[in-house]
Amino acid sequence: MKRALLCAALAASFLILLTTPATSQNVSIVPNGGISKDMRSETSNRWNMGFNVGALIYFQASDLISVGGRVAYHSWGADGEGWLKDYDPSVSYTIESTSGSQSVIEIVPFVRIATSRSDNPVKLYVQVGGGLFLVSPGDVTVKGSYRTAFSFGTGEISFKNESMTGFGIQAGLPISISRLLQILPIYSLYWADGDAYHHYAINIGVTLGN
Repeated sequence: MKRALLCAALAASFLILLTTPATSQNVSIVPNGGISKDMRSETSNRWNMGFNVGALIYFQASDLISVGGRVAYHSWGADGEGWLKDYDPSVSYTIESTSGSQSVIEIVPFVRIATSRSDNPVKLYVQVGGGLFLVSPGDVTVKGSYRTAFSFGTGEISFKNESMTGFGIQAGLPISISRLLQILPIYSLYWADGDAYHHYAINIGVTLGN
């Protein structure tokens, strides 16, 4: 609960700080949502494809450059097969059920650069930034049966996970269509507890303002 309140306070403060110096600028807010996936090489199969929702807010500093930030929430369900494969790849499992999920909250300031000055209805941007990633992996439980060369049985295996705070970078190639619809492919790389993690998201948003 305290972690959730901290995240909400950080996100609200972040958005206020972004909009305060931009009162005389063209401000855009882009609520968006879509799919996302954990990509860490060792654990990429531990989490299924999931979803993310969030918002971008930015103001135009010049014809080519905008400055702003992204706040987003990701959620992925556990993939029991992936957890058991990492646990003991020599054992054959038949999975009956899997429970558990992981969430990630990201708060990332960014700079967005337009690739041209034209009034083309379809425009490509380069977006780069760095910020905070709050990782909350829930405990995972896998139920089913197992078989080895010498034994078999049924039961469940539980994996305990702890929350982490990470810092990292983010890059994207947003596409704006008629200044209203935005397609937002974004890649994130961050470090938490000494390990590197990365995920991607593909979102669709609607531009409000500007």
